Parts: sequence; C-alpha cells; structure tokens
Amino acid sequence: MSTTSLTSLTRHPARPAGLLPRAAHDVRHGRIERSLSLLMSGGALATAAEIYLEHDCWRQP
Repeated sequence: MSTTSLTSLTRHPARPAGLLPRAAHDVRHGRIERSLSLLMSGGALATAAEIYLEHDCWRQP
C-alpha cells in the first residue's frame, strides 16, 4: 500500500504568492472572467430595479 501526501489529494494546488504571479494564475484559470460576469449580472439587476421603480411607465393613470 503506497502512501500519498496530503497536498496531492487536494483538488486545487496552492496559488502562487506575489501580486503578478497570482494575477497571471487567476487569468489563466478564468477567475477574472467569472468575477466580471458576477459584477455585470449584479449591475443588470440593479439597473432593472431602478427602471422599474423610478419610471412611471408601469403605473396606470
């Protein structure tokens, strides 16, 4: 029976230290795109709520 280190059992390897290596790692693994997608969807929801609540087109006279 072979022994396996705990680090080889983890799903994701450790992220690199330092600002530039970490940023490059995040871009390679799609974290930037997912974060921007989340921000865009939140902005769309806020804009839709503002249009619905602040404009009188939904009120009938």
